[in-house]
Amino acid sequence: MLTSQGFTDTTTSGVVGQASDLQLMPHSIEAEQGLLGAVIIDPAQMLEVSYLTAKDFYLRNNGYLYDAMWTLFRKHNGYDYVTIVEYLNSSGHLDDVGGAGALSDLIATTPTSYGAPEYAAIVYRHSISRQVIDQCRKSTQEAYKNVTSRSGDVLVSDALQRLAGIDTTKNVSNGPQPISTGVNQLLDRMEAIEQTGQVAGLQTGIRKLDAILGGFGEQKFYLLAGRPGMGKSALALQIACNVAQKGSGVLIFSLEMTADEISARLMSSLCGVPYDTFNKGNVGDNWKVILNAGARIAELPLEIDATPALKISTIRSISQKAMLSNQIGLVIIDHVGIAKPERSGGNPYQNASDKADAIMALPKQLGCPVLALSQLSRDVESRADKRPQLHDLRDSGKWEENADAVIFLYRDEFYNDDTDLRNMAEISIRKNRGGKRGIASVYANVATNRFCDLVTERTAL
Repeated sequence: MLTSQGFTDTTTSGVVGQASDLQLMPHSIEAEQGLLGAVIIDPAQMLEVSYLTAKDFYLRNNGYLYDAMWTLFRKHNGYDYVTIVEYLNSSGHLDDVGGAGALSDLIATTPTSYGAPEYAAIVYRHSISRQVIDQCRKSTQEAYKNVTSRSGDVLVSDALQRLAGIDTTKNVSNGPQPISTGVNQLLDRMEAIEQTGQVAGLQTGIRKLDAILGGFGEQKFYLLAGRPGMGKSALALQIACNVAQKGSGVLIFSLEMTADEISARLMSSLCGVPYDTFNKGNVGDNWKVILNAGARIAELPLEIDATPALKISTIRSISQKAMLSNQIGLVIIDHVGIAKPERSGGNPYQNASDKADAIMALPKQLGCPVLALSQLSRDVESRADKRPQLHDLRDSGKWEENADAVIFLYRDEFYNDDTDLRNMAEISIRKNRGGKRGIASVYANVATNRFCDLVTERTAL
């Protein structure tokens, strides 16, 4: 029979714990040998289990045998007892698997090729468990060694990154598909959009904006920029409220405002009571609508972290932990200019560039869209037409280059008291990777922090 030498390439040892409490790493010898016997009898089964690698096997010799069969299958679209023995002999691993007799015994004790996919799933599940144990062990060792070299949030972030690096999706592929499958899926999605009138991405709740962007795409990065006082935070909170009302969780990092300030803005937008009323205390007859708005906001799946000047590694760590317990559909960062760089000193431009790279990597690391707010440079103020342009983005050209979409907010009444565009804002999409650009003209009441479609506001009035 095959020998039982532990295949430990993905782990640091074959046991867990102290000498007084030894525990074998998760594995199933029966599943490994059942799988190998099945694919020896029927090489076509290899197509069903090809997501496995030699390192997924607990026993090293089983890994050698699987690797031999997979290599022969890729080269010759098949194999048999003779070619397997020859390959193992030429690669120097025939004795490692117990010799030709071990293969004969394996074939003799495997009555059928049935069950190969099920055996493979068991092997893969145990492989994932061993990788998790190994990565947690590494994090434990780092924690013991860490005294003053790194902050706790970096330590936690590194631990989560190790776990996030484990590929748990290798066995979900359906393999190559004819192009007709993709065409049919596309047509089905288009038909669903046609019937529901809803965009495919995460809806912002502002229809003109959704019509241009197609909603917020999964794992996409969106930059919302404008000069101070334009209402960026109010617009972002309006989007957060709209998304949460549809049932998707939203995590807000407010690096400037406190949690109660954010709550006041959200409640002001919802009930129509001016924001400054919440600070002056002159509520009058508005108590009932304010309390009702507060109750509705409190029930929404919104989470707020109002810690000032967070590092991006900390934002990533907090987001990853939040996603373990909640369904987070959108992360908002307000704003990127006051997020701390990972390292102090050095070239300011390089620090800003590194920070931009770290922030724009978050959507793929977290698996959801990220909306980040940014200030524009003062150059806008020197122009007659103060509508923002891409070159007005501050600190780093990385934002313009790598953001999936760049969104500018402009209110003409901020600069012109006699404008005809009172209570209106232009949400300008100046960059939209893979989509169209355009301007969404919307209702904007800064006093109540409310942004919405013009039709919606007229209906409400």
